[in-house]
Amino acid sequence: MKRAACLLAILGAAISEESDNTENMVYFEGGLVYIGDDDTTWNKNADGDGPQRQINVKPFWIDETSVTNADFKKFIRATKFKTEAEQYGWSFVLSSLITEDSKKDERTEPIPDAKHWLATYGAYWRVPEGKGSSIKERADHPVVHVGYSDAWEYCKWLGKRLPYESEWETAARGGASTKSYPWGNKPKKNGEHMMNIWQGTFPTENTEEDGYHGTAPVHAYPSNSKGVYGMLGNVWEWTQTLYSKGNREKEELPKFVLKGGSFVDSIDGSFNHFTRSATRMGNTPDSGSHNTGFRCAKDGDAGTPNQDRPRGPGGKAAMQDQDLLQQIIAEKGVEGLQDYMKEVGMGGSVMTPNQLKEQQEKLKDQRTQLDSEAERYERIKRQMEAEKAQAKEEEL
Repeated sequence: MKRAACLLAILGAAISEESDNTENMVYFEGGLVYIGDDDTTWNKNADGDGPQRQINVKPFWIDETSVTNADFKKFIRATKFKTEAEQYGWSFVLSSLITEDSKKDERTEPIPDAKHWLATYGAYWRVPEGKGSSIKERADHPVVHVGYSDAWEYCKWLGKRLPYESEWETAARGGASTKSYPWGNKPKKNGEHMMNIWQGTFPTENTEEDGYHGTAPVHAYPSNSKGVYGMLGNVWEWTQTLYSKGNREKEELPKFVLKGGSFVDSIDGSFNHFTRSATRMGNTPDSGSHNTGFRCAKDGDAGTPNQDRPRGPGGKAAMQDQDLLQQIIAEKGVEGLQDYMKEVGMGGSVMTPNQLKEQQEKLKDQRTQLDSEAERYERIKRQMEAEKAQAKEEEL
């Protein structure tokens, strides 16, 4: 299977090549950070948005914006690379933005359970809405119709890599923030739109209160406190974090996590996805579409990053990373670790030094009491045996 072979080649490659190319990237120190959100009522945590928890992230670099059409064009010119959408001959385009020429194409057809997405022949990154469309006036918009493989090859060309979900979300939050958005806990800032999402009745009406129907320029909205732009809305962005492993017997590809939502998502989850820093979904690596882009990352001073554990529907993750627990102890002491374990619902408990001492004294007292009981039992036992022997002698 061509797609699976391509994926295996990607996963077998080195994460990044040696390069000092950090121009237009932002550096994060890493450490203990927060990912996820405790408010999962909108979709019953179907995508694993929650719960909010702390994890350990190593230092890393990340692009300050999504990769733009102009950026991707340089890559294509230098490498002659063909994206998967070009190889397959089609990609998905939003019905309200498809060109008239492509709409008339008899091969254009909707997805059965999502009729607003049209399988559009001839659509790819250079003609994003199908035949007759162009990126000529959109050089500073995010490139779209890129699959995981396409994104990986671009990053590798620059000596970079795709970010892990934990890195991506740390960058979106501007560091170790617990807030739901890069700018605070409300979807708007002082009444102003801060992200490119859908306003109105989806998919028939977009009032464009935020200024855009489709994609927006990557610098259309203010950056967060660290100088990172456009992490929410506009386009979904690929990460290299595994969402689910797939099923070889059923020829199902694994899924990777995409972050941030896009121009078709909502402010509250009333349709499509609830757009915030924790927003995530999983998709197969060949699933580039009209609202899918990416940005690159690069290892920081501490070298190869910690790999995120797969966390699919329901937010269920594997056992806690021992490195994380050790770092919590180093930074916050055992009291901090106790609070953390209660917060994430881990079984078991951690004792403070005083609690440990008290427990040891309690156990010592219990042991002394048990020893006394054992001695008393032995005395009684010896006494009973002596009395029994004496009774036998008297019988004789």
